[in-house]
Amino acid sequence: MTVTDNDKLFKALRAEITKLGRTTITVGVHGDERERDGGELDNVQIAAVHEFGAPAQGIPARSFLRAAVDERLGGIGITAKDLAERVGTATMSAKEAGAQLGAFVAGVIQARMSNGLEPPLSQKTLVRRAQRTKRGRKALATIKRLSAKARAGKALTGKQGAQLASAQALITNAKPLIDTGQLRQSIAYKVKQ
Repeated sequence: MTVTDNDKLFKALRAEITKLGRTTITVGVHGDERERDGGELDNVQIAAVHEFGAPAQGIPARSFLRAAVDERLGGIGITAKDLAERVGTATMSAKEAGAQLGAFVAGVIQARMSNGLEPPLSQKTLVRRAQRTKRGRKALATIKRLSAKARAGKALTGKQGAQLASAQALITNAKPLIDTGQLRQSIAYKVKQ
């Protein structure tokens, strides 16, 4: 019996590992994710303003890209190592590993945005956001009406107290970076080999 060793599997595995070493993954708001409905700024500009702040406009830095990666660096490293091992055992391609890692990091960033960031929104911003929707305008009117009653020394009924609390919660629960959802949805990844 003749055995021929042609190293095809080894060569293919080595080629895939080499691809993995040359793979670049970018995660964030890419230039092709700029478009947004309404407003003067695009998603890239809005992301930059919030990531680094715009003190002249009274907008503080609320890092959602760098801080998210810094906070979860250990988990990102473990995930990358696991994916690299799968490439090394020929159970996944370098491109698939890159896509999984990119999707994981994009999810980390989106979760940070959804969980809310410091500092909280200013009262001025909360009111401006509320004025854009019918529900928000109704909540503002409720707050104004019931607060005036309380300031005049009139006791609020239990129902009115609950209405006031509900209206205030609606306004104050707004999260930085989550308004229309367009910026959060623009967080994407790209894999280049």
